[in-house]
Amino acid sequence: MRGAVDDIRELRRAAAVAGPVHLHVDAAGGALIAAHTDPAPRWSFADTADSMNISAHKVLGLPVPAGISLVRANLWSWSAPHRATGRTA
Repeated sequence: MRGAVDDIRELRRAAAVAGPVHLHVDAAGGALIAAHTDPAPRWSFADTADSMNISAHKVLGLPVPAGISLVRANLWSWSAPHRATGRTA
């Protein structure tokens, strides 16, 4: 599996001149694998990511889309009704 792996802490430092930023990690293709490598990539919530997406169907071979979006609780708007969304084929 190949892809770009950026250091989120470095990106946040570089963007600091612009003010507060939201850093999203598009980990769809390799998150389930990369999280278990040594050394682990520096793009997790522990490394200051604000949100990320993971597509389990790409790595696990599930026959249906299985996308997961994770967002820090303090950034989520609880004012809107939350529900699972998607489409069926």
